[in-house]
Amino acid sequence: MAKLVALGGLGEFGANSLLVEDEGGSRVLVDAGAAFSDLAAFGVGYEVPDFGAIGGGPPSTVVLTHAHDDHVKGIAFLREAYPAIEVAASRTTLVWARRAIANGTAIVTRELQPGSTVAAGAFTVRALPVSHSIPGTVALRLEGADGALVVATDLRLAPSALEETTSQETLAAWGDAGTDVLLLDSTNALVEAEPPSEATVAEAIEEQVRKVRGAVIAVSFASQLGRFRQLARAAAQTGRLVVPVGRGLVESLEVSSRLGGLGLPLGLVRPARELPALSRDRVVVVATGSQGEPGSAFSRLAVDLLPGLRLRPGDTVLHAARV
Repeated sequence: MAKLVALGGLGEFGANSLLVEDEGGSRVLVDAGAAFSDLAAFGVGYEVPDFGAIGGGPPSTVVLTHAHDDHVKGIAFLREAYPAIEVAASRTTLVWARRAIANGTAIVTRELQPGSTVAAGAFTVRALPVSHSIPGTVALRLEGADGALVVATDLRLAPSALEETTSQETLAAWGDAGTDVLLLDSTNALVEAEPPSEATVAEAIEEQVRKVRGAVIAVSFASQLGRFRQLARAAAQTGRLVVPVGRGLVESLEVSSRLGGLGLPLGLVRPARELPALSRDRVVVVATGSQGEPGSAFSRLAVDLLPGLRLRPGDTVLHAARV
């Protein structure tokens, strides 16, 4: 009988990591995340599972569902415990995984592609691209001698702001093929009302930007590139430039550019260092820190500690993180 051991992510937010072991001892990890620490006052920014405490034989592969910190930020610590572990993920998530390993050492990777299978130890892994707030998210089906496990984490059925979709037909086919265990985690799953479409959200953002006389400051998640694109397009339609502020957002845009970019007009996106020279009524600043993280761009802006920009009467702040 297969064994599932949650190393993190149950009864807490973040640090998602699941050990899957079959009866023959073959082991695979799903995700290697980190969580915000309760000890931030003591200089501890993140907490990660103790991967070395698993015991027994090393997992052959870690399969990553997506590149949010609570699913991938602990991968450097995982490789300290198991240097030879293979990393399997979508093309986008593999880029983030390589960036998360700061020492620059080579890693063995496998790209998860729709419609194909990847061997991970004694398991066969299938990946389904799904709609989420970060590109490259996949749901997973692991098949082995002990049965089939589906892990569908942080997905939504409605199309994302980047037009990514979740194939309900494929999910139904996985069910018809036989699924012994389903682990499902869907953002806003307990909200009964149907959310507005991303097209409606984009229209509302442009309407709000058009009404502002001063600077527009929008706060969102660093990885929410669909929302950034909506804000950038609203800026273009209203004669403004868009300025990303926050290390995480700048990194997300760098990764996106390596993978083809967001299709925005050249010159529309300007670096934060140009803020002092730009007219306030011609900018949309997109800042990180929508969860009030200490030291984030939005937190610093709130107390006048963000270089190049201070809030003034006539400015408008849009909280645009919700999906």
